[in-house]
Amino acid sequence: MIEKIRNAFRKVNEAFEWVSIFFLAIMVLVVFFNAVLRYVFHSAITVSEEIARFLFIWVCFLGASVAYQRKDHIVIDVITSRVPPRFQKILYGISRLCTTAVIIWLLRSSVLYLEQSSTAITNALRINYAVITVVMPVMCIYMLLNDLFDFLVFLQELTHRDGRNGQKEAK
Repeated sequence: MIEKIRNAFRKVNEAFEWVSIFFLAIMVLVVFFNAVLRYVFHSAITVSEEIARFLFIWVCFLGASVAYQRKDHIVIDVITSRVPPRFQKILYGISRLCTTAVIIWLLRSSVLYLEQSSTAITNALRINYAVITVVMPVMCIYMLLNDLFDFLVFLQELTHRDGRNGQKEAK
């Protein structure tokens, strides 16, 4: 069961990576062509700034959720590297709880922002802001699901240490 969930997370992350790559490529092309138009032809695409900004928001949140699932975010381990392994696990658990609390706060804030922005229309593209801001709560929910999965794996490891169902090794 755990492996199926882990594989599902991998597949979702792979999809997020490809979407991020695609959005980043579009963003670079739009900004590049707009710069060429501005400096060579003294004109610009009026919607290019909005397109680039909105794609950047999506790339940031997609990338953050992928990095969070992989545990690739920057970690400062000045304290944890100097304590025994048992305390490292405790400190890791505390840091994950703090991170989860921040994600819950971000989820709450992003839902409020989504509600407020859902009535607004972008200036150049004339689309609803909800199309852009929906990525924030969706990625927060994804990160919270990842936290829940990590917690379940942690509980399983506690109860099934080395296949002994939590029993100490007989000597």
